[in-house]
Amino acid sequence: MEEVKIGSQIWLKHNLDVSTFRNGEEIPEIKSDEKWNAASPIIIGEMFPASCYYNNSSEESKKYGKLYNWQAVIDKRGLAPKGWRVATNQDWIELFEFLGENVHSAIKDQNNWNRNLGCLDRFFKRYTKIKIPDYPLLNESGLNILPGGLRDELGSFGGVRDYANFWCSSKNEWTDEPYDLTINPYSYQFASSYRRGEGRSIRCVKII
Repeated sequence: MEEVKIGSQIWLKHNLDVSTFRNGEEIPEIKSDEKWNAASPIIIGEMFPASCYYNNSSEESKKYGKLYNWQAVIDKRGLAPKGWRVATNQDWIELFEFLGENVHSAIKDQNNWNRNLGCLDRFFKRYTKIKIPDYPLLNESGLNILPGGLRDELGSFGGVRDYANFWCSSKNEWTDEPYDLTINPYSYQFASSYRRGEGRSIRCVKII
């Protein structure tokens, strides 16, 4: 596994792409929308771990790694490889603070991101006087955040090349809902998500 040291942290250089838990047991790879939804019922029912590739295409989506639901993240058998852990929201915050105002240029590669997000362009032009940043995406840190999109609870895919969507392994102490992180070419946002059935990417931090 390729890794990169940034500040005091060591990160995996790629999104997680594993088909077994740390103990060797298989993580179900689910392709059908119906079975994906059944893995994480929105209202009531038992949840179980699930994974998939974007659009169920390993060839097309290999570089983005797999998407996992929340149940896979918290499974006691361990999603992260030995010696690693799924990044928490505090891990990401430490990373962003270390990289400072150049964070977006430092963690993204120009060739992987669609910077023509029509909705953002229209919002900035219509409602603000702020010009959308036009800085180069140079991936100077070597972390290479990839816009792998997501899979919603009903099984639909969206956002590839536009957004990177990550699960954090930590929860909001007030709502007990897991944190997620969404990154677009220009910004990032944490949320406390009740949508535990969504398939999101995973980045890991080395246990030091």
